Amino acid sequence: MTKVRRNSLPPAQATVLDLSLGEVSPVITDMSGYYVYKVGEKDTIPLSQVHDEIYGSLKSQRFQDQMQAVQQSATPSLNDDYFGAGQASPEGMMPDAARGRTRPKPPSLGPQ
Repeated sequence: MTKVRRNSLPPAQATVLDLSLGEVSPVITDMSGYYVYKVGEKDTIPLSQVHDEIYGSLKSQRFQDQMQAVQQSATPSLNDDYFGAGQASPEGMMPDAARGRTRPKPPSLGPQ
């Protein structure tokens, strides 16, 4: 297997990166099969190579946090008084006259 990073492995298999050099993992059972890893070498990637990836990840996380804060700060509530719930007619609708409106004349459908 080629070099892998912790975020490229499924969470159940990421623990193999905690093994020491030359150490063999126990059998890892997954829905897609059985896995056994042996650590051949370990190294650290320089920050200059992962800077853009880290920047993008932090930018995305901050955006998600801000969106969640906005959504949680706006809690809608239904105000029955605004809709005039106490003034409704028996059919559940207020007549146009009670709302202070007049209905417009329907358009003509052609010559009469």
